[in-house]
Amino acid sequence: MEKTTNDKNENLGEEDKKNNSPSLTEGTDLPIHEFINELEELPDPKLTEALHGKYSEPTHLTRMDNGEKTNEKRRLVIEKAGILASDNLQENRQWGGLIHHLMLVCRVAAFYAKKIGVDPSLVVNIILANFLGKRQWRESIQYKEGILNKLPDEKKPKNELETAIQLFDNLELPENIKKISQNWQGLKDCRDDKENKALYCAVYATIRVEQSILKPHQRLAIQFYNRFVNPTDKTPENQEKVIEAFREIINQLQNEYTGDISISKTKMLELLNEKIRKELKINYREKDDQYDIPYIMHGSLLLILDFEKKEIIDRGIDPNEIISNPPKMPNWEQGLRQEHLDAVKDEAFQLLDMLEAEGNQAEIEKQFPENSWWGSEMRRMYKEQISKKAPPDKTLEY
Repeated sequence: MEKTTNDKNENLGEEDKKNNSPSLTEGTDLPIHEFINELEELPDPKLTEALHGKYSEPTHLTRMDNGEKTNEKRRLVIEKAGILASDNLQENRQWGGLIHHLMLVCRVAAFYAKKIGVDPSLVVNIILANFLGKRQWRESIQYKEGILNKLPDEKKPKNELETAIQLFDNLELPENIKKISQNWQGLKDCRDDKENKALYCAVYATIRVEQSILKPHQRLAIQFYNRFVNPTDKTPENQEKVIEAFREIINQLQNEYTGDISISKTKMLELLNEKIRKELKINYREKDDQYDIPYIMHGSLLLILDFEKKEIIDRGIDPNEIISNPPKMPNWEQGLRQEHLDAVKDEAFQLLDMLEAEGNQAEIEKQFPENSWWGSEMRRMYKEQISKKAPPDKTLEY
């Protein structure tokens, strides 16, 4: 049985699993959205290959924050992204949340790209390129042995985006994908040219997705709550209050919106301080271990005010229709999801066999959380395997 661990941040790669998501394995019989036939060839194979990884030998890692060694031996990614189809059960589960998030972001982005007349292939590839650096970056700020910490200072990336750029710069990608992807954090306004619209569409999709498709204010609020709210103030009640505060802030800004980008970073911080600190008495920090609030929140607010208004609402598209009628899963996405699960399914099934025999439902829920895509899908696959192995019903005939 795989050991569990109490190591800090053991779920480093998981997205928030508290947002219950609908099942995303309905198949691909999809003329419900017109763009679906174009989705089969969307991802550049060099990018999907780069989602895989090469890993170090397992070792006790040294924490950056306190210099202590991890309780268990762990691997680190040393080449490529290392987020798709790891053959290590713990890693596969850990990064399964990010894979689910990434695939859903791509699906949402492709939907809106088609609606506004932008090449969905370009948008999806921009997203894939920008997700490549997440594991290398996070492991390198967490552990001394992280691969980026071995680089000379002049070549060491400063954030996830720079890490991704280093990775996709080495790929033989079309130049427009590289050029647009490098500008991910450089959003200023919604210009009319297709390349900028492709970038805005890609980033807008990330605002709409956590572990399910959300309204923009919900996604921003959850991001703010997870990153910046003080741990002592984190309660389910306060999370709901923060979500409601963001709804009020965005409604106020949309009502004041005149067609020009009018909200400054200073005004945004003033609104947050007024609503969150003063009215709700919820304390938050100005910066997490990587970024400050404006870096995370300002561009997202601008996209909601500008891109959503001009490119979605003004086209007569209900921005929240996608929640009640989400685009279904295309074949390429289903294939990547299945590849991720298949990489460890034999080991996962052995663990489930043992836990089922013990009747240890608590450990099953811990190892295979029902409210996560990874856990629910692995359980579904396991049950299908069990049903195939079951002996046929030999009903007596008279």
